[in-house]
Amino acid sequence: MIYLKNHELAKCIYSNNKPDYCKNINAKEELKKVEDEIDLVVAGLYGISKEELEGFRELMNILSGK
Repeated sequence: MIYLKNHELAKCIYSNNKPDYCKNINAKEELKKVEDEIDLVVAGLYGISKEELEGFRELMNILSGK
């Protein structure tokens, strides 16, 4: 279940007592992959294509100053 993986990776990033499995992974990179996968699933539920989602991400980056 993807939300559990997301939760476990967040522990690796934000927890003061990081679990042992955090030592061998790049948690921020893995969390980004999971978040992208979640975005695609949600976009699919709303009938948004991958291209439209990318356009939305670009717009959000512009608006946030990235």
